[in-house]
Amino acid sequence: WKRSVKVYPKMQNYIYDYYREPYLKNKVSGHNQRERRAVCVQEITLMLACLKRTSYDEGPCAKDIGNYKQCVQTQEAARKERKEILRSGGTSEKSIEKGHKLQMQVNKLLIRFPTPPEINKIGR
Repeated sequence: WKRSVKVYPKMQNYIYDYYREPYLKNKVSGHNQRERRAVCVQEITLMLACLKRTSYDEGPCAKDIGNYKQCVQTQEAARKERKEILRSGGTSEKSIEKGHKLQMQVNKLLIRFPTPPEINKIGR
């Protein structure tokens, strides 16, 4: 493959030097697929405003504190349910919309179909 001689005259037949070997690993990290943990923001805001209004006396704010605790319990139950669905091989709604596979699913496929060792030796 030749580059344009007018634009890059000295790099006509340049062979790339790779920073890392150009082969796939047998696992992927899911650092971009983590769940957002900011839940019940409205409830905690109302609870803290009530506590500040009453000089941090919990008696008058019992209703707001109860609402916050109930919200946290429902969100935690929903999170555990989603986690179990993903562990059992199901998919989440977000990944279906985008057409992506989740990290656990990709790792299961890579365990079943690993990169052959002879391909790993090509880049070295």
